[in-house]
Amino acid sequence: MKLPPGVDPECVALCEAINLYEPDIFTVESCCGHGKTPYHIYFKVEDLETLPHILYWFDGCHSGFYGWKVEVYKDCAKQYPTFMLEGPIHGDNREPINKPIDAYRQAEYIALCIRQDFFEMRFEQRSTFIKWLTRLFVKVIHRFSIDF
Repeated sequence: MKLPPGVDPECVALCEAINLYEPDIFTVESCCGHGKTPYHIYFKVEDLETLPHILYWFDGCHSGFYGWKVEVYKDCAKQYPTFMLEGPIHGDNREPINKPIDAYRQAEYIALCIRQDFFEMRFEQRSTFIKWLTRLFVKVIHRFSIDF
């Protein structure tokens, strides 16, 4: 899980959480805004089916933090689009819902949610695979026991 060069410390947790989905989704640039501009993380998506696992947590009804958005940018060279994640300006608590928790803490919490969701999904996949493997093993043993 490689981070882009020059990542602000306030962006590390969220960049690492997004990069859990490598090679399908990976961050390319970020800036915490330093209290003057909005929080930004830019990322690329190779497999659109993976995208909802990330986007889900930037919806205020899932994370509890409103004001986060994701926009899509393209260039004129027919390259894969770049996605821009934008959060609030650190210290800007004009929205009453955001007053108790600043932008950096919101990002850390959302990163935690993405991480937990990622590992729960992986555990489910692994569990399903183990069940499948166990059934296959039982069938093979049963077949050999019938042959003898």
